[in-house]
Amino acid sequence: MYGFVTVPEFSVLMGISTDTVYRLVKKDAIPYYKVGKNIRLKVEDFRKGSGTDYEEFQILEEV
Repeated sequence: MYGFVTVPEFSVLMGISTDTVYRLVKKDAIPYYKVGKNIRLKVEDFRKGSGTDYEEFQILEEV
């Protein structure tokens, strides 16, 4: 199970570019956490049905 991931890890999981992730973070379009100067994203915030106010993403986990 995933917890917090870096922007590059998140971009691979979601199938989008790191530039797109940084653009979404800059616009506050997705929830993120600052750890010092680093950005971390909590995967649970993007699971379908998580109940956040943000657009829901679905992550397909490998079995």
